[in-house]
Amino acid sequence: LYERALAGEDEAANGIQRVRTLLARAFVQLNNGQLDLADQNANEARQFAVNNGLSIEYNEATALQSMISSLRGRWRDLFRAEFAEAVQRPNEIAARVFDAHLCVIEYHVLGLDGHEGMVEYANELHLIASASGSPQGEGIAEFLAGESELFSGRIASARQHLQAAVDLLERAGATAAQVFAIQRLAECVTASDDQERARRLLHHGLGLARSSQLAPHLVVRMHEGLVRTGAGSSARAAIRAGEEDLTGQLFCRPCSIGFRLASATALAELGHVGLSQRQLALADDIAAMWSDGFWHAAVIEARGVLDRARGDEAEAARLSVEAADHYADLDRPRDEVRCRLQAARGRPPTPASPQTERRRPTPVAAEAS
Repeated sequence: LYERALAGEDEAANGIQRVRTLLARAFVQLNNGQLDLADQNANEARQFAVNNGLSIEYNEATALQSMISSLRGRWRDLFRAEFAEAVQRPNEIAARVFDAHLCVIEYHVLGLDGHEGMVEYANELHLIASASGSPQGEGIAEFLAGESELFSGRIASARQHLQAAVDLLERAGATAAQVFAIQRLAECVTASDDQERARRLLHHGLGLARSSQLAPHLVVRMHEGLVRTGAGSSARAAIRAGEEDLTGQLFCRPCSIGFRLASATALAELGHVGLSQRQLALADDIAAMWSDGFWHAAVIEARGVLDRARGDEAEAARLSVEAADHYADLDRPRDEVRCRLQAARGRPPTPASPQTERRRPTPVAAEAS
């Protein structure tokens, strides 16, 4: 049936099969490193989806092309061009473009290139959006700037940008992007030791996520935050709630890695070693989608927490130092400091090795918000 659809036979009846086959081929070619062929099929699928009003397939094709451009080191150029065009379109059409890029924005900034230069890039996008009178575009730019500031440990600045993003995106009715911004805003609030407000934000975001067409990407992100803001029995309850929400549902595997790692860490700290191992194995498998970057460091950190739960303090300390070094290279000072402290818990003070001295942890002062 798929081959007949690709050949143009019975196109009206089998249009969706045709575009899905193009997408399937593009995914296979992407995984095989055949980027040119993957891009060609994704582009054909995208054009077909536009011409036939297939919004889900349009999102998938756009995300594929965006991921290919990220692997080629051209993602910022591609997104800038699509952003500049989108902010001149009606709000609903602009939202479709931005929604299609949200997942890959996260794929890109959490990869090897990280968030370096992202604030400047976001400022450039903000100027483009302001000139076109697009609150939605301004909200996307504020989200990118706030996320980068959060990753760099500048919590007060991040919170200001992310609150602006949430407000602008709510006003524009851009629910999916609003939920992404809520996730990061909740992380800022958590960093300011206001766990209760963070949980309120996340529960609000969860309600929005469930009503969105992008629920498979959004719901699992809200559950990640709820696990991270929990402690003890509340963390265990958050994990159960997340698993219940995901059971039998389609969800985005890359978007689920944070939930898997948060669950693995919480379960290890509660002494549930076997359950933690299973969550960590799922996360480790997903992390292979990135050649390097944040998620690789986060998996190493979670392994250290698991080894500590097993009673292997020496290996736990070694892994914590390894994760800290990765975080240092990625300009993630708060994550680096946390791992250095975890390492210090499991061993007596010793002189720093040349490897750990290559970049000293950045002190993270508590910032009032």
